[in-house]
Amino acid sequence: MMREFEIERQFNIKIESIKPNKGVYHLKTNKGEKCLKKINYGAQKLLFVYGAKEHLISNGYTKIDRYDLNTDGEPYAIVNEDLYTLSQWIPGRECDFYNMEEVALASKNLAMLHIASKGYEPPENSKLKSDLGRWPHLMEKRIKALDKMRDMIRDEQI
Repeated sequence: MMREFEIERQFNIKIESIKPNKGVYHLKTNKGEKCLKKINYGAQKLLFVYGAKEHLISNGYTKIDRYDLNTDGEPYAIVNEDLYTLSQWIPGRECDFYNMEEVALASKNLAMLHIASKGYEPPENSKLKSDLGRWPHLMEKRIKALDKMRDMIRDEQI
């Protein structure tokens, strides 16, 4: 209850309902449907992500969850030392990798995101969000995902 009250106060909203959904919370508020997410890194890294999202939007890439600003103009709320972001709820689903039209559309979307990201200069008060120490683990996960996609494509061609 305390968390919800603090979120309402800091973002100047009224929460009508709250429901967990795949690691985030789906809120119905007086300002529409919102996505509340607990952040597992510090404010400086969050400011890096916020700056990157704003850069993408300013370069025409709008298919992104733009952070709402709190009453102090920050893109997060602090509740019991935890950081939370609030954004518009975007209904959707994961790409169906068995559907080549969806894969092509997702690939084009990813290309547009990368084009819009060119020239990003992080804010001075931010810290680069980096997973360099986790690269071996992340690469293993990516290789498994690529292997799965390759197998799906091979199955499709038989």
